[in-house]
Amino acid sequence: DSAKDRTYAKIEQTENVLAQHAVRQPVFLSTNKGCPDQTDGCTVISTYRTQDEGKLMRAAGNEGTDSPLPVKKQEVRLPGSPVLYEEEVSPQQNSILYYIKAAHTSPAMVWLHRIIPRFDPKPIATEELWVSRPDGQGMHVIGRMPGKLNADGSLHDFFEDEKGALENLQWLPDGKQISFVYRSMLYVVQAEP
Repeated sequence: DSAKDRTYAKIEQTENVLAQHAVRQPVFLSTNKGCPDQTDGCTVISTYRTQDEGKLMRAAGNEGTDSPLPVKKQEVRLPGSPVLYEEEVSPQQNSILYYIKAAHTSPAMVWLHRIIPRFDPKPIATEELWVSRPDGQGMHVIGRMPGKLNADGSLHDFFEDEKGALENLQWLPDGKQISFVYRSMLYVVQAEP
């Protein structure tokens, strides 16, 4: 409700408001694509104290400012070997949405390759939306669509401009649905873990 928006002239006032919010919501989540071992399809979920949110934002904007340390860090690996394109935490901090690129080979094609070794099963690229609980558990796919591979059949960076087919991917305020634009049409999908 924009009528309830407030402007604070001093950073101390803002930190006080965030501290009051921290009593109701003691932590918030932050995600970073990629893990220390540089594995594809991996993200790091960091849990911070809510009162550190302002400090974290200031540290992101200022090179010399120290960033607060997270309370907990956890690596989450997506099934298979996908390329993680984007991830987003729900407004209620109880779900994480993952937008990935993956390559799958049909089980029938794998079976045919076993019988006829000269037959080369071609992988099929997909763009997928997955959702999990904040700890990475309960992960499941909520939708797939066809994607593209490089000319050599590799999955990495199969969109040269690193742009997927889905645009404006975001959680709706209820934290139970996501919306996105696909081929100039707006879609809304259930996304509960």
